[in-house]
Amino acid sequence: MRHLGRYIERTNSGRMVRILTQKQVVIAIIMRRKGLDLQDSKTPIPAPTDVAELIKLFCREVQMYISWMNDPELCFIQALKLNVIPQAQQEPILKLSLDTLPTIVGLRGRSIPLSPVTLLRGVIGELAEQVDLRSDELEYESDGLLSHLWESYKQRKRRRQAVACVRELDALAAKIDLMQPELSQLSTWISELSGGEAAPLIPPRLLVAALCAGAAFLLYWYQ
Repeated sequence: MRHLGRYIERTNSGRMVRILTQKQVVIAIIMRRKGLDLQDSKTPIPAPTDVAELIKLFCREVQMYISWMNDPELCFIQALKLNVIPQAQQEPILKLSLDTLPTIVGLRGRSIPLSPVTLLRGVIGELAEQVDLRSDELEYESDGLLSHLWESYKQRKRRRQAVACVRELDALAAKIDLMQPELSQLSTWISELSGGEAAPLIPPRLLVAALCAGAAFLLYWYQ
């Protein structure tokens, strides 16, 4: 039963909170996490700057699962879910989980194997698509001119961050398709994700040109 508890925690599918022993019967009370589908529009996703950390954490969890379960082909995995784990005084934690088959005891036959690299490649592609779709749906409300300008600036900043995040994830996905790496190599690439650097609202060259033009105008004016 303790091994079952570790298995449930390793897959992020829940937690065993209590074990009761009654004569020859052992009863376990399990709190199961209800995962959400990434493709559901109502499923919350982290901000573009936090997507890289979500992928890094999931990659480590996949490696721990394989190490503990000795299941390199993920034979007991049927889907991927996103769990929203509440906290008392802070924002909920978003964590990807391996949605396991209903049972691993008495399983007849063999499920379809899934390569960890294929799983991670699919996660990267799906998150890139969702970040891109959600960034197009950003809306804001404003009551005045200053508020409108400020909200417009924040929206453009979020959009640039989303574009940078999607660009980095798409580049990694293309690299995976081209190189077909092992899991160890892919985990190294994932650890180098930065979340993407958003392009500045005003290009540096344009800013320098504007400053030079302003300086030239002041010199001409005072002459």
